Parts: sequence; structure tokens; C-alpha cells
Amino acid sequence: MAKLEFNITFEVPAKVIYNAFVDQYEVLQYTRSPGVVENKEGGVYKILDGRIDGVFQKLVENTEIAMTWKFSDWKDYSLVHIKFVDREDSVQVKIVQTNLPQGTDVKQLEHGWRNYIFLPMSKIRGYPLENDD
Repeated sequence: MAKLEFNITFEVPAKVIYNAFVDQYEVLQYTRSPGVVENKEGGVYKILDGRIDGVFQKLVENTEIAMTWKFSDWKDYSLVHIKFVDREDSVQVKIVQTNLPQGTDVKQLEHGWRNYIFLPMSKIRGYPLENDD
């Protein structure tokens, strides 16, 4: 089964990017669309007007997020694991997405993460990105 794995680095502390995933106000700002983000284990994560939804399975403040995740046209949920590695003046965000449906274009999926989540997070919320790892 296919797996997506990549890193991206922001020039801000881990807590800033962690909060950008779990704070509904922030998520609605950078996605510029309706959504629901319940900041608790078992909480709903529905963004981009329902095109992506999931449930937070594990939340370790400023350190880790584990969640189910799927596009509205996927039958089954994938699993997303996000780790936040705090550095002296930045945070490395490590994304691992498993249990992808057969035939998933992993390069396109990574493109989506980068262009619909992380780039808007940087441009709209003002969190500077380092060069790709």
C-alpha cells in the first residue's frame, strides 16, 4: 500500500504550527473556506468545505497529531501522523500518511498538502517557510 512521507520546516516555534492545525479560527483563515476543527481527541476535523474530513485520534500539545483523514470521494480513511520537531529557531514538521487508497497519486497528494495547507498557512498566517528539506 502506498505511503506519503515528507518534511517541511517553518521558521517559527512548534507551538505556532501545532496550533495552526488544531485552532478552528486559524484553519478557517488559511483555508479560506467553511470547516469544523474540534481541538480534542475524538474531535472532528473537516476542512475545505467538507472536501477533507477526519477525526483527531491523538493530540500531544506542540509535539504530535495523529488523525484519520480522507477526501470526500475516498471510501476509506487514511491515517495521518504529524510530528513537530522543535529546533533552536524553527520547527520541522514531519508528515506520514498511510493506508492510502489503491491508485493514489502520492506526488499529487504531497502537492495538495504543500499548496492547500502549508503554503496558505505561510502566506495568509505569515509563518515563514524554510527551503524544502
